[in-house]
Amino acid sequence: MTPITHNNETSPQTYARIGGILYLLIIALGIFYEMIVRDSILVPGDSMATMASLKQNEFLWRLGIVAEFLSSIISIGLVLIMYRLTQLVNKDLAILAAFFNLAGVTIQTVYIVQLIEAIFPIGASSYLQAFTPEQLSAMISLSTKSHVFGFGIALLMFAPYFLLTGYLIYKSVYLPKFVGILYIISGAGYLINSVILIMAPQFSGMVFMVIVLPVFIGEISLSLSLLFKGVNENEWSKYTTHGNQINP
Repeated sequence: MTPITHNNETSPQTYARIGGILYLLIIALGIFYEMIVRDSILVPGDSMATMASLKQNEFLWRLGIVAEFLSSIISIGLVLIMYRLTQLVNKDLAILAAFFNLAGVTIQTVYIVQLIEAIFPIGASSYLQAFTPEQLSAMISLSTKSHVFGFGIALLMFAPYFLLTGYLIYKSVYLPKFVGILYIISGAGYLINSVILIMAPQFSGMVFMVIVLPVFIGEISLSLSLLFKGVNENEWSKYTTHGNQINP
């Protein structure tokens, strides 16, 4: 009697679909925090108005914090999926890209604490009476600004991930090359944005307005491509069947 064998290996198409969904969730959570939470609560250049707005919208701010944490958690899952989808091209580069991504997620998660610290000054603790309203509002501004720069540092780690992953996608024969190019552009945009934020913060707002669209196009292109197009399984099987690596 011929024994029955079972192949429990997850198909690349399943990885791609799950990856696309996770990526869209990350994008949605990011838009929620930046546009619905941060932009609606923080008042640029007016710390007192920001404190008043934060008091009125504390629950929304806390939702934003939860959204940021969820984004970090989902990102870890996406790291594994992207590694699985790109390791056939070059395993060493895929591992390196994963390490850069995990480093970025770690930094991003640590700096979310600054968002929690921002709501301490509007609490009811007795020790806050030792500070003037101006001092309390300054604490809030320092916390939110620290988070901005912390995220900028995280992007310095994400940028190499984007560049490496974009290169691996471009060199693959089972993922769309144009998506790889767009992803490389996104990585370059993040790198430029972070360097300007650290070296010349007075120009960071202007630079962000220039790079935000190309970065968004690169990220949304990959997420939608994974979800709706997936991978070319015929090309994928050529390498998995023979245990080969594209290794550009």
